[in-house]
Amino acid sequence: MAGGTRRNRSLVAKLAVATLLAALALSLLSSAYVIASDWHAFRAETGEQIDRLQRLVEPPAAEAAFQLSAAQADSLVQGLLVFDEIRRVEILDDFGNTLAEDAQERTQTGGEWAHWLFGDLQTHERELRHPDTRGNIQGVGVLRVELDPGVLGRAFVNRLQTGVVTSVTQAVIVSLVVVVLFYLLMLRPMLKISRAVADTDPEQPAHWPMPRLGHHENDELGALGRSLDRLLRAFQAGLDARDGARGELKALNADLERRVEERTRQLEAEKSETERALAKVDEANRELERSNRLVVESIRYARRIQTAMLPDKHALDGHMDEVQIYWEPLHLVGGDYFWVEAIDGHSILVVADCTGHGVPGAFITLVVASALDRILHEHRLLEPSAILREMDRLVRSRLRQDGYDSDSDDGLEAAVCVYRPEDRKLAFAGVGLPLMIDRDGEVEEIRGVRGGLGYRSLEPAQPVDHEVDVEPGTEFFLITDGVHDHVGGEPPRLFGRRRLRQVLSDKSGRDLSAKIDAVVRVLEDYRDGEPRRDDMTLVAFRPLSSRAGNEALPPPSD
Repeated sequence: MAGGTRRNRSLVAKLAVATLLAALALSLLSSAYVIASDWHAFRAETGEQIDRLQRLVEPPAAEAAFQLSAAQADSLVQGLLVFDEIRRVEILDDFGNTLAEDAQERTQTGGEWAHWLFGDLQTHERELRHPDTRGNIQGVGVLRVELDPGVLGRAFVNRLQTGVVTSVTQAVIVSLVVVVLFYLLMLRPMLKISRAVADTDPEQPAHWPMPRLGHHENDELGALGRSLDRLLRAFQAGLDARDGARGELKALNADLERRVEERTRQLEAEKSETERALAKVDEANRELERSNRLVVESIRYARRIQTAMLPDKHALDGHMDEVQIYWEPLHLVGGDYFWVEAIDGHSILVVADCTGHGVPGAFITLVVASALDRILHEHRLLEPSAILREMDRLVRSRLRQDGYDSDSDDGLEAAVCVYRPEDRKLAFAGVGLPLMIDRDGEVEEIRGVRGGLGYRSLEPAQPVDHEVDVEPGTEFFLITDGVHDHVGGEPPRLFGRRRLRQVLSDKSGRDLSAKIDAVVRVLEDYRDGEPRRDDMTLVAFRPLSSRAGNEALPPPSD
């Protein structure tokens, strides 16, 4: 069983079988081509023989048909049946009557393959022609010869047997010769190399029994042997290096264990020190949290103070059709400030954006609130440009920025609107801040002059008054730059006043409260998670829509 297995796995056996099969396949292909060629030649030869035989017997057969001689016709029929290929012969006169007919009796006529190969050659007819008494050639009958396909098939097979047997024998001989040559020239030296590799000690590969290959020393097999020798010597060098590395690694591991023990002791000491430091950090964090809570509480209290300093948002009830104010510092307190008040029958609306935000900005708003109170109630100024110029002077004076030796340089941007109901005129002046006007969805902007108020480093601004005719339903918006300086989009860009005007136009027709809420939502969506950058203040107002409402106003205050 084991020997049979080895034979089945032998390269010689595999090569012999493969070579024999390849030779037989080529032989069969060649034989098929020869058979096809012989078949066509055999058919042509058979056709030519029958044609010559018919031409040979045509004259006597025509004479017998012309004379209507049955005896002569029968003699010709018997003569043709002498050939084994002819199975049946019949001679007909020109009226279609049979003069003579006969057939050979055979017990076996061949199989279906013979009919498939030669069935179309079975029947051959030839018209018999003979001159009449006047010398004219005319048809006098028909000679019909039927061949036996079985006889033709056997003759064809006998013709092929010798050639096919010879071809197969040659294929077998060539296969055996190829197998023997392959074994002698290639397989036997490879077996020597294989046995030598199998006998090699894995721990000493360089000492392998390299075989002597004789006349193969200078060919590919010799190169294979030399390559194996170099490879095994390289393996030996690798094993020697491995053994050396193992010794070094063992020493390194011992040293590393010693260092790890030392480092562990150091880490334990450092851990204790770190725990003490963390305890101090926790205490500092708790102290910082207490301090931060105090700061936040102080700022919240400052917000209450700043909120209390803002005017009453309903101060213009009865003087305006609607007033809505959105005031939101960036932190709890901020540098934005607004003022709404009715004085001598005039509605005054002020928006200011002071330096910075948070606590510093909130301090500046206190200065602005005090200055506004003095401007409006002591100086009784009602022109927007005059209010802004006086604001510039008072802020410079109160912050001591009107001299060159001051360390501070703070100020504000501001916009002032004064509405006169008696002639339905709105006066506006701005420094750095604009006025936006919505007339039935058409939003326009009046910009303030460039510059600032109160700054030591800037020349005093020169605000200009603008008068606007107020039609029924006209809406006005005073804003600080924190409203339109939101960053969003991709790439990040400022929202800008142009987009703000478009939003106000799109939301036209709503009441002012809903419009402001819509603007805030649009800005939040535009930021998409980005934090705000500044305080926001938006004052929206719509004057009374009829003079009747103006007549019902209370008398001007002193």
